[in-house]
Amino acid sequence: MLLLKEPHVFLIMGSAVAIAAIGVRVLKLGNARCIVTGEPVDWAVEQPRTRHVTGSILFGIGWTVAGTCPGPVAAMIGEGRLAGVPVAVGLLAGVAVQRMLAPRKSVDPHIPAPAAAGL
Repeated sequence: MLLLKEPHVFLIMGSAVAIAAIGVRVLKLGNARCIVTGEPVDWAVEQPRTRHVTGSILFGIGWTVAGTCPGPVAAMIGEGRLAGVPVAVGLLAGVAVQRMLAPRKSVDPHIPAPAAAGL
């Protein structure tokens, strides 16, 4: 793929982006609300910032060092592939570091709590 001889991975990624874009737009048009927060499905368009580039580089480095895709880490561990364990630890560590570095957002007390399903 990286030698640009086989386009199948690019086609898979491109189709995933297209399907997700259509799905989110359908949710927004249908006035869907987030399950956890109850907020309307919405997004803000912004220019790429240093944090986006830095995060992408760190993600790529982690993927390269692990030598495996981080997406199916639970399936890897479930199959007994021990390479999934350090990948999972790296993912959790990355999430923890991001949460420590990210600015705190205040919670709006006027956002209704999500309805409990099946109660």
